[in-house]
Amino acid sequence: QLTKYEASALYLLGSAKLLDNLDKKALKNFGIDTNQFRQSISYVVLAGPENPEQVLLIENPQSFEACIRAGLHEYQALICTFGYGLQWSQVLERPESVVGLIRSGSANQNLKHLFSHPKVYFWGDLDCEGLNIYRSINGRLPHCQLSNLYLLMVAELHNGSYHPYTRAVEKESQAHRDGLPFLSGGVDQERFSDKDTLINFSSGGMTLSDLATHLPG
Repeated sequence: QLTKYEASALYLLGSAKLLDNLDKKALKNFGIDTNQFRQSISYVVLAGPENPEQVLLIENPQSFEACIRAGLHEYQALICTFGYGLQWSQVLERPESVVGLIRSGSANQNLKHLFSHPKVYFWGDLDCEGLNIYRSINGRLPHCQLSNLYLLMVAELHNGSYHPYTRAVEKESQAHRDGLPFLSGGVDQERFSDKDTLINFSSGGMTLSDLATHLPG
């Protein structure tokens, strides 16, 4: 009846994370199957009306807050993992293991119901990892598209206002993956917080192929 973190802290030197760092062979010899522990509860943050016009999945918490300041949650549902290290794959595959914390709007918001909405869009960083997160989401939620907010970021690429994949921006390990549009640099979504800008571009979406047609050659 314990999570692996509780069991680890209770039996292994008071450390909640030691169990995760033990050798897998040693765990097997001890007869410990980590899959048998109770699943930990994870959290996402929600905002929006009971019957939203569309659903926007947001990668970063600062951009989630910017969308709320712009009033996007008044007509669309916003969902963010809010920097808790939660993978979107868990949210989509096991929504029952996730608790939605209501930041603003209706209390009657259900993750499973929101994911079944016909209009679901994703907005994250315009970089290799951001697009790979979208591809992972799209593999589990085929009707999810990239938000039109990416057009704002593409404009920055054309203007030369982007950063390289270097250690200084903590993206030195990012690499292009097959099936994704090629990006010579990145633009983070936190760059955009202007109310009018977010309102004008937050409706509608596009595919990865659509995005590729807008990128600099």
